[in-house]
Amino acid sequence: MTTGRELEVNLSTLLGLNNRRPDFRLRTKDGVFVRSAANTLISDAGTAKRRSGYTRKLQGANCHSFWVDRATDVGFYADGSALYRVRSAGSGLARELIANNLVPGRALTYARAGTDVLFSDGATIRCVGAAGERPFGVPTPDSVPAVAAVAGGSLPAGVYQVSIAFATDDLELSGMTPATSVEAAAGSKLVVSNLPATWPAGAATLLLYVTQPNSTTLLVEQRLTAPTTSTTLVGLLGSGMQATTYLSRPLPAGRILRYFGSRLYSVSSNVVWYSDVYSPALCSPMRNYVMFNAPITLFEPCEDGIFLAADETYWLGGDIESAAPKIVLPTTAVFGSACALPQTKQVVWMSDKGLVRGSAGGAVELLQDENVVVAPAASGATTVLEADGQRHALSALSGTRLSGAAANSYMDAEVIRKGTTL
Repeated sequence: MTTGRELEVNLSTLLGLNNRRPDFRLRTKDGVFVRSAANTLISDAGTAKRRSGYTRKLQGANCHSFWVDRATDVGFYADGSALYRVRSAGSGLARELIANNLVPGRALTYARAGTDVLFSDGATIRCVGAAGERPFGVPTPDSVPAVAAVAGGSLPAGVYQVSIAFATDDLELSGMTPATSVEAAAGSKLVVSNLPATWPAGAATLLLYVTQPNSTTLLVEQRLTAPTTSTTLVGLLGSGMQATTYLSRPLPAGRILRYFGSRLYSVSSNVVWYSDVYSPALCSPMRNYVMFNAPITLFEPCEDGIFLAADETYWLGGDIESAAPKIVLPTTAVFGSACALPQTKQVVWMSDKGLVRGSAGGAVELLQDENVVVAPAASGATTVLEADGQRHALSALSGTRLSGAAANSYMDAEVIRKGTTL
């Protein structure tokens, strides 16, 4: 596409956009506002420059859900039933087919967790690694261990409980099997059998959890690094890692995925589900969730906490299990409009009062509300344009409705009736 010669005009008194004032009040003693500016970049210095054109790099039939992983500058997007991964290739882009079984037209949400990229269509959560799609999470062992107490050990008398789980090299844990109980006499040892003979891909260790006598706290007693169908415990150390995934279940899918503070968060309607620490695929269905009074349209981590918008905009500082939601703005947010500002620790999103910038500690700033009324919208998307040493946040809104707060057409005139000026 030929973009032609760029034209730049220096308007030293240009104050930016304003759709709150009627047409005849756009000029002020400090300068002049404009009602609208199509394909135009306006700087704080009062310059207006036509936005550069664009060139098509990839073509598709029904492309949507484009997202860029800022840690690697690798992009993803959906086209019909296909998910593509996109990388820079010389002066262009190269795409790679990752999956061909998406539900066509269903929006995707993404999050980076460690070295993987996770995505969800609201019905399932799936995982993409360096080599392509792989199973999300570590499968729970499919066999429940059998335990027998026999003579020849050093165990104290009492009732013992045993469970097992898989772990990866990165210590991502699977769910745990139901605990098997056995009563042992003094001087016994435990023979644990019916262990899984084959392990799933990615599993590097089988963790054997055992309680102290007459206790319910499961602790790691053995770490098996190769498949075996049985093992024996002559005595107990009692100092291993405490079980964290007992009774855990797969994390529910959601319309928003985010990874923050060693947890994966999944937002579905008015509920935030959060994973167990270091186990992004698992959560406790009885405990790992927070409910709000309205559907959640914003969930965006920001350095030391999370911005969340439902009926109002909240800040959740620190870990979600100890965070008390704090109202920071009496506004809602447009679904899908959040964006992290590159080279900063700030985020922006579109609210019913215009663009909002959020910073650490829950600090927020309305960037447009004084001059610009934003039409209510069903969804949106935001990106950052960097050009000529300037940075602009660009938001596109979908499903907009007219706002009664914006100025419409006006007439500025004198009406003279029978010699009286009105």
